[in-house]
Amino acid sequence: PLWNPRLEKQESAGNSCWDGKISGMETMSEKVGLELELTELIVKAVRLEDVETHEIDPESPLFGEGLGLDSIDALEISIAIAEKYGVQLRSDDEEHLKNIFTSVRTLARHIGENIAE
Repeated sequence: PLWNPRLEKQESAGNSCWDGKISGMETMSEKVGLELELTELIVKAVRLEDVETHEIDPESPLFGEGLGLDSIDALEISIAIAEKYGVQLRSDDEEHLKNIFTSVRTLARHIGENIAE
């Protein structure tokens, strides 16, 4: 699927309601915009010539069975993210870095939480 938003539920006095947000303070359109920008950035940074940005599912793995990226690709993406968003993706905590690079969605979440304004 191209887009499968998972809106967070808020439980209010036993009643479920949708708050219209995906996480934190971002609206759905901001989240979609960042994920789209990231897919474009990834395609350009690692020169994925056979992949169109709309073909990348934001929840699909970036490595292995997903896009099949490798550690060199991760480095190139990290540099492109630092240049575009001012967010440094350092390898101090390898497990945390793996979680950030799980998918476009997790990468977008991390950037959204750490973006330099």
